[in-house]
Amino acid sequence: MAAKEFDIARETLRRRLGDSHQEPGPDGCYSTKQLTTAMFGDLYGAKLRTQNEQAEKLRIEVSRGELLNRAALSRAFAAIADAVSSRITGGD
Repeated sequence: MAAKEFDIARETLRRRLGDSHQEPGPDGCYSTKQLTTAMFGDLYGAKLRTQNEQAEKLRIEVSRGELLNRAALSRAFAAIADAVSSRITGGD
């Protein structure tokens, strides 16, 4: 019945259920959650993996010192602002 509801071939649904490690309940049926996970993947799990990867990447950047130095960046922007201001006021 689920294959018909999802408009998908029975074998394709069966394969996706197997690929996502879904097991039928005692009645031999799958829950709606199991069917949607098999059809569309685990969105929560994918988001969690993405967040963990981003956190790990940030941790590596911090440990390597690859983040910008705030003080040096502020000095550079101040120098640019002074140069632009000087140019505008004609104090070349």
